[in-house]
Amino acid sequence: MVKERLLEAGAVRFLIDGFARTTMEGVAGQAGVSKKTLYRHFESKVALYEAVVRYVATPAAPPFQGGGDEEGSLERTLEALASWIYDLVTDPRMFALIRTVIGESAAFPELSRLMFVRGYEDGQGPFAPAVSVFERAIERGELHLPNATMAAEIFASMAYGGLRLLMMPRESQTARKVWVSTVVRIFLDGARTRAETGLERGQGPDLRSSRL
Repeated sequence: MVKERLLEAGAVRFLIDGFARTTMEGVAGQAGVSKKTLYRHFESKVALYEAVVRYVATPAAPPFQGGGDEEGSLERTLEALASWIYDLVTDPRMFALIRTVIGESAAFPELSRLMFVRGYEDGQGPFAPAVSVFERAIERGELHLPNATMAAEIFASMAYGGLRLLMMPRESQTARKVWVSTVVRIFLDGARTRAETGLERGQGPDLRSSRL
């Protein structure tokens, strides 16, 4: 399939050369097609990069199944979600793409938006399943949070450790289980709806327009 060949070629070139040095000509050559064919599928290098991120993320972690995503099992669901996010981000190719984004974001800020904003917001990005989990939990009244997308971003950063990820190798299964359970416990301590706070579901500051 031509599109899959183009995506694989794009992944190879971005991982080897980074975003700045990768050219559409180089990707077309890697795929063994004309530049015209490449542009027929992807209108720009940025569009190709976004598609490559999704392409690499798909085999990095199987589709998130919910981990018992029904009322009364929120902790189990979030533990499964945190493990899924960790596996996704620490997959070698996905991890390499993330490092590319961080390294080149000053020159190409749109890369950060593709990975860390649209990756959650458009329903198709690699982190979109996390948003769905929080939307359902908020709707059921299990979490007191004004914005599911921002909650997913915060939770994901906790799950994979943020900058800590860049400085440490992939951890053992035992260490990962301890990390995941601690992340979920801390997150739920701050996000669960509590009667004693006097706050009902949906109250609190509206953070939707406060993104940095």
